[in-house]
Amino acid sequence: MYYKTLALVLVIVLVVSSNAMAVQLDEGFEGGVIPDNWTVIDNDQDGREWDTFHSNQYAHTGEWSARAPWSFEGDDDWLITPQLIVASGDSLIFWARRFGTPQFVEDFNVLLSTTTPEVLNFTEILGEVRDVPGVYTEYEYPLDEYVGYTVYLAIQCISVDGNYLLVDDVIGPEISGVCVEENVSSSLFKLNNYPNPFNYSTSIQYFLPGNMNVELVIYNIKGRRMRKLTSGKELAGTHTISWNGKDDFGVPVASGIYLYKLSTNKKEITKKMVILR
Repeated sequence: MYYKTLALVLVIVLVVSSNAMAVQLDEGFEGGVIPDNWTVIDNDQDGREWDTFHSNQYAHTGEWSARAPWSFEGDDDWLITPQLIVASGDSLIFWARRFGTPQFVEDFNVLLSTTTPEVLNFTEILGEVRDVPGVYTEYEYPLDEYVGYTVYLAIQCISVDGNYLLVDDVIGPEISGVCVEENVSSSLFKLNNYPNPFNYSTSIQYFLPGNMNVELVIYNIKGRRMRKLTSGKELAGTHTISWNGKDDFGVPVASGIYLYKLSTNKKEITKKMVILR
């Protein structure tokens, strides 16, 4: 019996665009604070308001989430987005969960204002959620009725208990008055993996100089997709994804040459990594 070592070569491709672009709402609170262009209102005036919570165990993704305070007298605490420009097909999407003991429930409302981020102007109710589960649940509110409007969106915590309400990964329309230059030099992107060469798994780390849509896919040499590792909007900064050498169905890939493609839009950067069986 003998073992034959084969090299699996993967090519990493990173693509970026080159024009100014609008910035969509995409907030995971990974800065550790509620962003300056958001508004928090302690409407019950108990001295406690929305803040951020650091825990990779209790964040939906990353290490931070937004947290509404608990109150046995009853919460009325508001977390309000920046002003947003609604386009066709836009929705407000976020993840929320109860954090605490099961005997207490968490409740919230989702509201919309077409004027200012003051409580009295949130006259449109998009949703009323009662008894939020103790695991992260996705909530989506289509905004088709407000296409062409500039709006503010609010999550109003109205719980009466000793638990916290956690909210994470808030995605929505374009942020009014904010754009970024997409003409980003490819030299600003950083990309590597460790270990390399590797046997059964490796960690891929990449740095994005701006918020952008990212897709990370592995193809075989014939161009057939083998595994999609991630797809969606990601924040600027360093990201790490592990790959265990398996395809989308959990089957280990055969030894050979593969393409490993990380893409956002137009430009390309290529690197290699090797798997040894």
